Amino acid sequence: MYQINISDKYYSFESVFKEYYTSQLFFAMKLLNSKPDAEDILQDVLFLKGGSTIKVDLTNRDGLYVQHKPRPIIRQFNRMHYNPHRGWTIFSDIFAFSLIAITITGLIMPRGKNGLRGRGGIEFIIGITIPLLFILLA
Repeated sequence: MYQINISDKYYSFESVFKEYYTSQLFFAMKLLNSKPDAEDILQDVLFLKGGSTIKVDLTNRDGLYVQHKPRPIIRQFNRMHYNPHRGWTIFSDIFAFSLIAITITGLIMPRGKNGLRGRGGIEFIIGITIPLLFILLA
């Protein structure tokens, strides 16, 4: 039985590939039946669930396990574009019409106390906080 070294811990081939060989069945069977000095397989990469990978090198019976952790902000943006809930579609349509209305009314916005430094600035802040709250609370 051959062993591989993954993150300074030794695991048998059977224990490493038992859970993850379904998508790489041919590769796993070839690994289990091959010798460490076989010329046809020297190294390969297994892609695991969740984006992690295992790179196996049979020449020195070594393996490298790489775990990918989701980034906090990018994950939320991807979730928004994935659109798991119907509420985001409705909100985005309303928000798009609001942006069109703001653009058209911005062309005729007066200067002075009703402009961007007055009442218009308050409306601008409210217009920014509503989508941000929806994104953060969704």
